[in-house]
Amino acid sequence: MKKVIIVAYWAIAVLLISLIVLSLGYTFSESLFIGAIFLPGAFFSIYFPERISRQGSVKDLVYVLTGTLVAEIFLILSAHFIILEMRNDFDVVGIDYFDLPGILVNPVFIIVIIAAFAAGNYFIWKWLERKYPDMDGKVTFVSERRKVTLMKNEIEYVESNDTQTFVVACDGRRYRNRTPISQWESLLGGQFMRIHRSYLVRRDAVKEVMTDSVSVKCGAVLPVSRGYKDNVNAFVR
Repeated sequence: MKKVIIVAYWAIAVLLISLIVLSLGYTFSESLFIGAIFLPGAFFSIYFPERISRQGSVKDLVYVLTGTLVAEIFLILSAHFIILEMRNDFDVVGIDYFDLPGILVNPVFIIVIIAAFAAGNYFIWKWLERKYPDMDGKVTFVSERRKVTLMKNEIEYVESNDTQTFVVACDGRRYRNRTPISQWESLLGGQFMRIHRSYLVRRDAVKEVMTDSVSVKCGAVLPVSRGYKDNVNAFVR
């Protein structure tokens, strides 16, 4: 059900932007094509910045987001050129290449669309986590070149360390992999809470909450950062 809802969300998102493009003089099929061009930038903005920001380099993050914007503009220009070529091939009265609607390559417009897509995806996932909790479900990932499958309630916490992530099970087992902690947060759902940019903890594994840390059942004491204290305070209440 979750996958169906997420796919439906992205299909509706593309349809909405396509309706905007349709008003600029493109046909419906052309509008869908250009609308889909916004998807790579949206996916990139959801999953990649977390990996950069974990390393604390704001400059790198700015470079990456700027590169995403430039790539989106290039893709839109390419899509427009392809549409013109197809119209010419089929002897359809087209529009001149230089008549590309300026709004489509306006950086503010592109940023707003991508940000709206990403924000919608975030809130949809949060709603799904609350509505369809799945603590008994299994998660499968690759660690040390082998496939590992764990029940969600076996996992005590997830730790991010530079480009690596460690999944720590209730008996102290540690599995190293390269999935960003933001993806783990989406994968594990609402029964886990973020307490630090580098730590994600299963709620019912928390034994004690202290001023700037929490202890979990396996004996580890994990730091709580200022930005995530509200998560922990809500858990305590």
